Amino acid sequence: MALHCAGDIRRGLPFSAHARAVVAAACLAYAAAWAAEPPQPAQQQQPPPPPPKQVLYLAAGEVRPVSAPAIENGAVIVVGDRITAVGGREIEPPPNAKILRFPGKVLIPGMIDAATSALLHEGELDRVQGSDPACVAADGIDCFDPAWKDAAGEGVTAAYVSLGPRGTVAGIGAVIRLGGGVLGRELVLHAPAQLEAAICPGASSFAASPPASDYDFTIDWNAPAPGEAAAGGDAAQGPKPEFDEPRPDDDTEIIVRVSRSTAPSRGGATGFDVLRGYRALRDYLERGRAYRRARTWFDQDMAAWEREVSRLRKEEAEAQAQGKPVPKRPLPPRPPEPRPDAVGAAFLPVIEGTARLRVWAEREEEIRCVLALGAEYEIKLVICGAVEAYRVARELAAADAQVVLVPRAARIALGRDVRCSPGNARALFDAGIQFGIGTGVGPRAGTHLLRHMAACEIARGLDPDYVLRTVTLTNAEIAGVADRTGSIAPGKEANLVVFDGPPLATASKVLCAVVAGKIVVQEGGDNAPEK
Repeated sequence: MALHCAGDIRRGLPFSAHARAVVAAACLAYAAAWAAEPPQPAQQQQPPPPPPKQVLYLAAGEVRPVSAPAIENGAVIVVGDRITAVGGREIEPPPNAKILRFPGKVLIPGMIDAATSALLHEGELDRVQGSDPACVAADGIDCFDPAWKDAAGEGVTAAYVSLGPRGTVAGIGAVIRLGGGVLGRELVLHAPAQLEAAICPGASSFAASPPASDYDFTIDWNAPAPGEAAAGGDAAQGPKPEFDEPRPDDDTEIIVRVSRSTAPSRGGATGFDVLRGYRALRDYLERGRAYRRARTWFDQDMAAWEREVSRLRKEEAEAQAQGKPVPKRPLPPRPPEPRPDAVGAAFLPVIEGTARLRVWAEREEEIRCVLALGAEYEIKLVICGAVEAYRVARELAAADAQVVLVPRAARIALGRDVRCSPGNARALFDAGIQFGIGTGVGPRAGTHLLRHMAACEIARGLDPDYVLRTVTLTNAEIAGVADRTGSIAPGKEANLVVFDGPPLATASKVLCAVVAGKIVVQEGGDNAPEK
């Protein structure tokens, strides 16, 4: 008689083992059914679509692109932050565009301040003392400073933020928009910009000046070295200077002389101040040249090493293909990289000629020192301040140097014997020198004063259209952002200003200001935004 366990259909199988078999069979059946089902697409949360770009249609009685002739009854179309069309009455407003009409008014590109510190944090310039090539002005910008509203209300939509003459090498400047916003892509237009230096740090028109001394400084071009015979065969006459340093590695010598003088110094800058600044800046440039030389040698060694390694591996591959024994040759050691040098790396673009060095130099002897360094190291220069630039206009033109005039510098603590001239800008214009206008650095800086400084140059005889180009496109070219702003053209950033009269007339008023496609100032016009 066969024995059966309760609940078991198979003879002699324990109950617990049978239960496990049933569960395993059920699991296998469920897995087979799940595998047979088609895979369901994963429910991924799609990112929300970007908001539609704002479209603006601005029409004015006159549009002055600066880079092209003026357009009567012109119009500009802006999509997002870019200008898409510029023309006359033939341009119709696109659908869903915000239309702003200013009949009888003048539309120009936003003005650019070529040198200011107005947007830096309070006390930032006092903190930046000494030389620090790694210091970046963009890190010290106060994005909540209400000064941008005053600047935009005067037609200034961008500014080159400068650290000023606070050290032999103060740091790197930045170009920012004056439309408000958080620090980042919304505020910064171009950073890092230009490396900034000074011949007389701490003795400029924007800093407290030390007491005067009884030393004077002169720099002579093509002067005979001490002890050499002068023209005519006679020995050089006159008192022997206390310091002589010829320029090396060049047939043309520049003799730097420091001698005692009873003449008062200008703005507290003594002869030894200028000499120390000249030597310190020269040391920095020499360090940049040494770094470039080290990088060049390393690149050459790496190229030779890669060729040798490629040759050895090719020989091994050929030997293997021919069935010959592969010679075991050790690979040559990889060339060591040059020692990291932050200062040399900062000066590398300047030495290579891909960037300009911005140097604060206000007096004639300081400017001559800068030009001497530029000729020695074959670098491109932007000279800021330049109160006595009219005295060396020919040399500036020959060196192809750009100049940023700070008109207020001639009236701020430069000393009684500074040879400032109201015709400084006119002399640069006559010499064919590209110059811009900035409002300066320090506690007295004010970007909103740029238009009034430009009006002063018009009152001194410069053409209004030329001055308008100076504070727009020329300042953009000097700051290195002319491909993005400075004029009204398709593809450029929409930085636009509408005036109710001549743009550089002090009585004219800003009716509308657009920064990167965003309306930041508006008074009047059709379809005014809701308040």
